Amino acid sequence: MPVRDLETFLRPGPEGVRFASNRGANGIDGLVSTAAGLAAGSGARTWAVLGDLALFHDLGGLAATRDLPELRLVVIDNSGGGIFHFLPQAETMPENEFEPLLGTPYGVNPARAAELFGLDVEVPSTPAGLVEALNGAARMILVRTDRRRNLELHRELAEAAAAAVVT
Repeated sequence: MPVRDLETFLRPGPEGVRFASNRGANGIDGLVSTAAGLAAGSGARTWAVLGDLALFHDLGGLAATRDLPELRLVVIDNSGGGIFHFLPQAETMPENEFEPLLGTPYGVNPARAAELFGLDVEVPSTPAGLVEALNGAARMILVRTDRRRNLELHRELAEAAAAAVVT
């Protein structure tokens, strides 16, 4: 969801800001390694926004981040695959089947992955805390969210946008 949210909701920013994303069959494999390569190649501050499952799909890529102090990982932790709540299966499958198969909760704290590789982690709990973390020195910023609330919010925003276009 993070890359989809950026594409949908992010306003244009200052010139010179470059966005990159992995979009393929799944789009999540190798995201940490891609971010490390972009940071190493540019030598500039690089922000990688990725989901918790994407982090776990490229856990080994964290080894490359240790020597890249300009790289910051912003991990959206919703304890699973939030994108799947947007699929028809979420409406038709019983919750006790959907959750383990498509919700994919993993029960592991992503901050422990960063700590395994010696990266400092911040876990802000408020918007002000997020701003502070983004301006700080932590190499990983873990933003905890709720998959179901995310789905509700997307539906509310889509309805508001549709109503604005009609009127």
